[in-house]
Amino acid sequence: MNKSVDKQIIDRLQEHKNEVIPIYKKDWFVIAAQGSMNYPGLFDEDSDIDSKMLILPSFKDIVFNKKAISHTHEMSDNNEHSDVKDVRDYMAIVRKQNINFVEIFFTDYWIANSYYEDLWLEMRLHAEEFVRMNPYRTMKCIKGMAFEKQHALTHPYPSKLDLIKKYGYDPKQLSHAIRLEDFANKYVAGYSYKDCLKPFNSELLLKIKRGDEDISLEQAQIMMDNCVKKISQLEESFNKYHKDENNLQTKEKYDNILYRLIERSVKKELQDDLCCRRSAWRWSLS
Repeated sequence: MNKSVDKQIIDRLQEHKNEVIPIYKKDWFVIAAQGSMNYPGLFDEDSDIDSKMLILPSFKDIVFNKKAISHTHEMSDNNEHSDVKDVRDYMAIVRKQNINFVEIFFTDYWIANSYYEDLWLEMRLHAEEFVRMNPYRTMKCIKGMAFEKQHALTHPYPSKLDLIKKYGYDPKQLSHAIRLEDFANKYVAGYSYKDCLKPFNSELLLKIKRGDEDISLEQAQIMMDNCVKKISQLEESFNKYHKDENNLQTKEKYDNILYRLIERSVKKELQDDLCCRRSAWRWSLS
């Protein structure tokens, strides 16, 4: 992408952050781009700029075991959204190796809270390790996502009715399935995760996504079925030689970052609270 587009995305992330933070009134860790921006060649002028916003629990949230925040915030000025998640939930999901969550480790578009930025950079530094913490789970996740795309191809979701009426199916789901098959092939071949995120034929995928390829409903269903079949076969053959277990050394490194993040957040909160109490006490004496 060119510099003007890069600036447009970062500026939009800043707008997401400015709208989200006052609503949840929580300390925050990082906001990062999610979706097509993280798959080179799949972002264009018609693409939404969506984000993931990772927020931090308060000390009271932790002590009283309050339910972690997990909410999709619809932006007030367009159809974009920001997935707002408690960092504890987010990092638990990453342990399950879900592509839609770990992709932000590799994004070029993020804004971190300066107070915690070193920990975000540390996470990115070790990203290739963290996303291979449990290869078995990664392939299971890819297969599960492929079945979701297959189901969604012709399902009449309210937001997809216009596409179903026009094409007989949702072209975006087909493009996702083809991308997942490419990802799975690269993953089992040992490519870096960042390279797995680079589609083999982004121009074709973008055309399919936009409905610009002349693909009938019958052809789309055949293509989708073939993708799901190949991904399922890859998963089965790959996981014959892998167990559903985390690399303990990697997990320890990963969990340690979460521990230090929450520890720092709580210390900051308690210190700020103490300063407020002291200021109030001094004011009462004056």
